[in-house]
Formats: sequence, C-alpha cells, structure tokens
Amino acid sequence: MGQTKRITTFGAICGVTVGCLLGMSILLFKSDKTEDRKHDAEFSKMLEADNKQELLEYISKIKTELAQVSRDAVCCSSLQYVAVASTA
Repeated sequence: MGQTKRITTFGAICGVTVGCLLGMSILLFKSDKTEDRKHDAEFSKMLEADNKQELLEYISKIKTELAQVSRDAVCCSSLQYVAVASTA
C-alpha cells in the first residue's frame, strides 16, 4: 500500500513538472523585440498625430496599469510579510 502511494505521488509530481515545462516552452519562442517594435510604432504614430487626445488617453492607460502593478507588488510583499511573521 505504501509503495503504491509513493509511485502515485511520484507520477503526479512528474506530470505536473512536465506540464509546467511544456506550458513554459512557448516563452522560448516569444520575441520581446516584436512587441517592442509594435509599441514603438504605435507610440510614434500618436506623437506625429495632430490630435493629442489619443496620446493623453494612452498615457492615462499606462499610468493606470503602473498603479495596478504597484498595488499588486505592495499587496504581495505585505502577504509575504504576514506569512513570515506568522511562522516566526
């Protein structure tokens, strides 16, 4: 019975590991340069446009995203602090 449980657990661990590696393999082929070029082209187009409203909306969107990332980082660091404090 104990050997069966160990083999089952080992199989589950191997399955999760292989699944994660397969899921992350797409990151090997993702090109950040393509995304950067697309972003740069979009930003240059907005700068050259006569109507600056689109640029202001874009800047507002970026500020909102940065604020969200900042809140998430603070939240995560607070949770880590609570987890460390509770184990001590």
